[in-house]
Amino acid sequence: MPTNTPGSTARSYGGIPVVNYIARSISYTDLNIGATDELIVGKIPAGSLILRCKVVVTTGFDDTNGDDLDVGLSAGAAELGSAMDINSAAIDEGDLAAADLDDALSSDITVYAAPTTAASGDGTAGQAYVIVEYIPVVQ
Repeated sequence: MPTNTPGSTARSYGGIPVVNYIARSISYTDLNIGATDELIVGKIPAGSLILRCKVVVTTGFDDTNGDDLDVGLSAGAAELGSAMDINSAAIDEGDLAAADLDDALSSDITVYAAPTTAASGDGTAGQAYVIVEYIPVVQ
């Protein structure tokens, strides 16, 4: 019976791990961030296992320089996806094997995305979604 109490068994799926995700929409105007700025995709809770990272491009980005995206676990990092192509409509898979993520996260972690090369600011089109799937560890 639901109790509306955060953390109660009402929020449990009967001990069955359920895939969760964080996602963020990114448009060509979002690429015009400063060289050291990042776009926050979301937070993944401690104890989770990251399953995969994808960038789904619905409209290709036409910025002269900002046509690849890095996705990582800290500002400027690319553990989940490095130079993921965003200049044409497609789905690009990240490379989690390179991130050595075979253990549950020891603390909450923020996921960031940023252009691999600083955007020139001349883009007029581009729309994508960064999606990171994870599963909470059931004890």
